[in-house]
Amino acid sequence: MSTMMQILAWLSAFACLLMGVHLLRSRPSNPMPAKFLGALFLVMALQAGMMSMVIEFGRGTWSILLPSLALSLGPLLFLYFQSVAQTPYRLTAKSSLHFLPAVFCLFEMFFKQFWVDPDLMIVLSFAAYALALAWRMTKGRVQFSHCGAHQNIVFLWLVSCAALLALSCLNEIFIVYEINQGKQVNQSIGLLMGLLSKLTMLSFTLLSALQKPSPLDWLTGFGKTAYQPAPQSVEDTNFRALVKRFDHLVDQEKSYAQEGVSLKSVATFLNVPQRQLSQAINHVHGESFSKRMNCLRVREAKRLLIDPADKSIIEVMLEAGFRTKSNFNKEFLAIEGMSPSDFRSANS
Repeated sequence: MSTMMQILAWLSAFACLLMGVHLLRSRPSNPMPAKFLGALFLVMALQAGMMSMVIEFGRGTWSILLPSLALSLGPLLFLYFQSVAQTPYRLTAKSSLHFLPAVFCLFEMFFKQFWVDPDLMIVLSFAAYALALAWRMTKGRVQFSHCGAHQNIVFLWLVSCAALLALSCLNEIFIVYEINQGKQVNQSIGLLMGLLSKLTMLSFTLLSALQKPSPLDWLTGFGKTAYQPAPQSVEDTNFRALVKRFDHLVDQEKSYAQEGVSLKSVATFLNVPQRQLSQAINHVHGESFSKRMNCLRVREAKRLLIDPADKSIIEVMLEAGFRTKSNFNKEFLAIEGMSPSDFRSANS
C-alpha cells in the first residue's frame, strides 16, 4: 500500500503542477480568479510532493511546511470565488488575514512550540471555509449573473467545492484518528482514499482544461472562448424583451431609489401584468423583483460610498433608495459580504 500511495501522491503532484501552470499562464479577461486558482493548484502540487516524500522517508525538516500548505487551501478557494463574484476584484490588505493561521502554524512548526495543535487547526480551517462557501451559496446564482451563460455552472462549481472542503474535513479527522491509533502515515486508509479521490478529480479537470476550446474556460474567470447560446423559445424571447425595458427604466430613471416603488407601480408603468413582470425578472435574472431592486440599490450605494463627495452613510442610504439603516446594512452585508462602512474603508 505504501508504494501505491507514493505513486498516487506523485501523480497528484504532477497533475496539480500542470493545472497550476496552465491557469497562471492563461490570459482571461478577468485575471484574479485564474491567479488564485493557479496558486491553489501549485500549493496542492507542493503538498502532494511532500506527502510522497513523507510516505517514503518519514517526516524530515522540510515537512514542517505541510500543515501550513493545508491551511492555505481553504483561503485560496474562498478568495477565488470572491474574485469571481466581485468583478473587477481588488486585492486588499484584509485578504492577507485569511493566511494568518498558516503563518502561525509555520511559526509553531519551526520553533516546535505548539500552542494550538496543527491537526486541529487544519480540521477547523476546512470546516470554517466549507461553511464560508455554503454561506456564499445562500446568495444564489445572481452573484454570478455577470458570468452570462456560465452563471449556472459557476454556481454548481461553488456547491461542489463547498462539499469537497466538507469531505476533506471529515477525511482529515479520520486520518488523525488512524494515526492516534498507532497507524503509520503510509498505512492510513484515509490518506489513500483522499489521494485517490483527489487524483480522479484532478485528472478530469486537467484533461478538460487542456482541450481547445475548453469546457472549463469559466474556471479562469471568463476565458476568451465565445459561447454559442441555445436557440431561444418564444417565451424566453418575450421575457428578455420585457426585462430589457424594465432594466432600462430602473437604470435610466433610478426607480429603485424612488419612495413607494413596487412591482405593481413598475408593471403599471410598463403596461404589463404584475405576474408577467415577476416571472420575466425571475427567468432572466434568477431573482425576485424585490431582490433585484435591492441589488441595484446596493450597486448605487457602492458608487456613492467611494464617491469623492464623501457623503455620510445615512445620506448614501437614502439616496440609494433604502429607508431604514437596519435594512440597508442587512442587504449590503448579504450581497457584498461586508458592511457599508467596511466597504468604504476597504476602498478609500
